Amino acid sequence: MKTHVGFLAFLACSAFGQEPLEVNKTFAEEPSLPRIDWGVQDIVVIGEVKKVRTKAIGVQPTIFSYNLEVKVEELLRGDLSIKKALPAQHKDLIKIGAFAKLKDEKKEAGKLIQIRHSVRQEKEPVFPEDLNQTRSFVALAKAGTVYRFIGWESLNERREEQVRFECALPIGWKGREERILSPWSDLKAEWPLEDKRKKDALFCIKTGRPFLDWNDKATMAVTKVPSVYVTNLNRDGDGEMRVTISNFTEKQLTIPALRRVGTRILWKESLVLVIKGKAFRLPGSKGISYPTDAVDLDPNEEISVVINPLAVRDAVWPTATAERIYFKFCLGQHQLKSPFYYYKQHHDGIRRKLMAGQPLRPLFLGD
Repeated sequence: MKTHVGFLAFLACSAFGQEPLEVNKTFAEEPSLPRIDWGVQDIVVIGEVKKVRTKAIGVQPTIFSYNLEVKVEELLRGDLSIKKALPAQHKDLIKIGAFAKLKDEKKEAGKLIQIRHSVRQEKEPVFPEDLNQTRSFVALAKAGTVYRFIGWESLNERREEQVRFECALPIGWKGREERILSPWSDLKAEWPLEDKRKKDALFCIKTGRPFLDWNDKATMAVTKVPSVYVTNLNRDGDGEMRVTISNFTEKQLTIPALRRVGTRILWKESLVLVIKGKAFRLPGSKGISYPTDAVDLDPNEEISVVINPLAVRDAVWPTATAERIYFKFCLGQHQLKSPFYYYKQHHDGIRRKLMAGQPLRPLFLGD
């Protein structure tokens, strides 16, 4: 017993005077939030985040509410304007070191964005000013004129180069220079040698798929397909979304990111879906291992396809009774977001039917 007590005393003395180890968790690293994937964010800026007002509501877990100000130093991805997207001449890419970036990327410098932000968790989140940092990477989302704060990450020289690189890639792609992965990288299909890449083109290391972008002069629209049997639980439908691409100009447009074989458009091999901050290829896609061409649209021509994002097996789906989520449809660096009300009681059943290959129409309709 004496030996045991002496041993404990020794441990206590050896620990005396030592300072406790501190782990500085950023807001983006809190257990209640996933780590930020910069390659799928709506808007990414370098800037300064300030807490204007803080309020904690005493429930369990605590609700922390903030009025935040984000002072933009540089826009890396997305559009802070409430007007139409920038014209094509402003989006010419120039090569700088290991990554491409926009010529006018400092256009939004000095812009001040005010955001109301709330989060419910055990510990109060940490913001840049809590760690005496003035410059950070900040991820934002926008619905109309309202901004939503997603998270932030400390800015250092090594991470700055990496985040800039990720923001220059097509949405959903990730990796470092010479180690880039596309959403199709898990497939065995290799991009055909007949489709030669430019010498300095970015491409997926697993499939050889090159970086193919959107045409800013084309127009993309997403609409919800109404259910054949509407209830209070599916006002937004059963998950089916119609993606329409139009040419409202007077000249033919080429869309490199949208591929075709003859007259057959390869939607599943071209579109990328983002659900809750994670990118997915469309269910049923098999990759491209044969020669393809870019889709051309004549003046006033439009093409469309119906997609059901609820068929994505590995997405994180709501566990609450009802939740508003967003589906993001992407071609190259172009993205279009559509809100969707997910009712667990109804849409969990729709997902099970999709996984089993069963029709979505109710049996009593007599199909």
